[in-house]
Amino acid sequence: MPDYQWRRAVPGDVPRIAEISSIALAAYPEEPAIFQELLALAPDGCFVMEMDGAIVGYLVGHPWMKGRPPALNQTIGTLPESPDCWYLHDLSLLESARGFGAAREAVRLAAAASRAAGLDVVALVAVNGAGGFWRAQGFGPLEPEQGREGIASYGDDAIYMERQV
Repeated sequence: MPDYQWRRAVPGDVPRIAEISSIALAAYPEEPAIFQELLALAPDGCFVMEMDGAIVGYLVGHPWMKGRPPALNQTIGTLPESPDCWYLHDLSLLESARGFGAAREAVRLAAAASRAAGLDVVALVAVNGAGGFWRAQGFGPLEPEQGREGIASYGDDAIYMERQV
C-alpha cells in the first residue's frame, strides 16, 4: 500500500485542488474561487491527500441544508444559520490515489467533521457514475426537497444521497 496521508487544506493548496478537480471531474468543472470560498467558510471540512510529497486528492465539505444541494460551480456566499446536514461538496482522487481505501478514509473524515459540527447527516450529489461507491459507504438516494431542478447543474445522472453519521 502506498504511503499517504490526509491533512487539512490550506489556501496555498487551492490551485492544486482546482487542477485535480479539472482532471478527475472534467465534466463537472468548478472555478478555483469555489474552493477558496469553501476553505474560508468551512476550513474544518477541507482536506488534501498527499502521497510521496504531492497532493493527489482532496475532500471539501461544509454545513448545509438537507435536500438543497448548492448548484455546481456557484459560490454560496455564507453558510446557513441553522444547518441540518454536512454537505460533502467534493471528493476527488487522481488515478494513482485510488484502489487502496483512501476514499473510504475520506468518507470517515467527512463523517467526523459532520459530528464535530453537531450534525448527524452527511449529504452529497453523486456524479460521474459514482452512485455505487456512495451506496457502499452507506449513502442512500433521496429525492431532493427542491426536486430535480435543484441538482440540474450536475447533469441528468446526478443522484442526491444522504447518510446518517
